[in-house]
Amino acid sequence: MKKFFFLAVAFSFSACASSTKLFTDSSSRAMDKEASKIQVQADESQTLSFLGNIDSAIAAYYHDQGTIPPDIQSLVPKYLFEIPIVEMGIPSYRSTRLVTVYPPTILKNGQVDGSKIKNTGGWGYVVSGSQVIAFVDATAPLRYPLDSNAPKYWYQQSGAKLTP
Repeated sequence: MKKFFFLAVAFSFSACASSTKLFTDSSSRAMDKEASKIQVQADESQTLSFLGNIDSAIAAYYHDQGTIPPDIQSLVPKYLFEIPIVEMGIPSYRSTRLVTVYPPTILKNGQVDGSKIKNTGGWGYVVSGSQVIAFVDATAPLRYPLDSNAPKYWYQQSGAKLTP
């Protein structure tokens, strides 16, 4: 009888441990997925915020100098502490401070034509006459746009469109 009781208790304990492990594994996966989503949202928000900082720096440069900056590097260190980092939360794009200056031919009706960019995952910058556009040089879609009316793709998240 003692042996049977011991086996029954051991089986019950084992069953509880297994169901707890299943619950823990399931909860852990759900928490990992939620943490990953939050990280991607944070990366996207940070990059969009940095794009806004570039916009402000371009406007300040133009106000002070009376001309459009020839590139983003011209904004450092007076208008930007450093070139901000682009983080999109997409594994195929590494975090980078790379800036690609494009010719005006990448514009179509005053907008960046995604089929003409290099898709570097860094910053893109184009000056066309009196128009300047800073943008994220990527054709990937945002995973978590701020709202349903926001542009879908990164390169469409253009910043400065200063037209003096």
